Amino acid sequence: MMRNLLATAAALAVCGGAAQAKFTADVVIDGTGISTTDYTSVALQTAGDSCFGTGIRAGELFLANDNANLYVGIAGDLQNDSVYLFFDTLSGGATNVAASPAYGEFEVLAATGGGNMPSGFEVDYIYNLKEFERGLGRWNVQANTANFVGNNWASNVANGAGYKVFTDNSNTTATPWAAGTVSTGIELQIPRTEIGSPSTLSIIRVFLVMGNSGGGGAQNTTYLTNQVLPQSPNVVPACYGRNGSGGGDGPGLNYDATGLNITAASYTLQAAADVSNWYLM
Repeated sequence: MMRNLLATAAALAVCGGAAQAKFTADVVIDGTGISTTDYTSVALQTAGDSCFGTGIRAGELFLANDNANLYVGIAGDLQNDSVYLFFDTLSGGATNVAASPAYGEFEVLAATGGGNMPSGFEVDYIYNLKEFERGLGRWNVQANTANFVGNNWASNVANGAGYKVFTDNSNTTATPWAAGTVSTGIELQIPRTEIGSPSTLSIIRVFLVMGNSGGGGAQNTTYLTNQVLPQSPNVVPACYGRNGSGGGDGPGLNYDATGLNITAASYTLQAAADVSNWYLM
């Protein structure tokens, strides 16, 4: 109950009552209840089709925060595939990821001719989550180092570094989506210290793209898809090969005007609402 009270107070404090961003203490990370109760919706997918088939979709992107963590909710269905989350949280960063670290899951992002970030977006951190064993990888782009964060997560249980991850793949909704129609999918708790410790009231920017699992199992991702959040305004091929012409499915994937031309979602990190003078009736 206190969680919702804090969230409501923060929402009312922003932009004269507009729920632009939400301080939500201790979101339960179990892949369910992904909605504006705990989160702010920052992007919606309403058109397009994944090269991996309908139902394998990232339909709506939600964010929330508390003093220690950023919470990410993705309404949809990961099934046997993977998702990449790109964060711009610091000054500086990269406008292209053509040079990836020696970590297999991120090599697909540097496919020939690909890797351009959206206009004005300088990527600092990239996360990859695979449905296989729910393996999570992290790339610190400015330092050009990557590491394995964890896998085989239990529902709402943090690892030693403070991360929580869980997925619910029960949704099979096909296109198009409507806001709030799906509340299951992917949830992550990411410590703010792991994305550069952005300060309260600073603006972070984020987008995501879906990929495959390299044929399933423990293999590395080999293809990316046009399923991105925020949604692309361009009509583009559905699949992008790892090496330009891999499988004949297309070139490397760009996110600027030469490719998907997306605009990253923006989110203002909120402070806890002052409820010292609030009284429960």
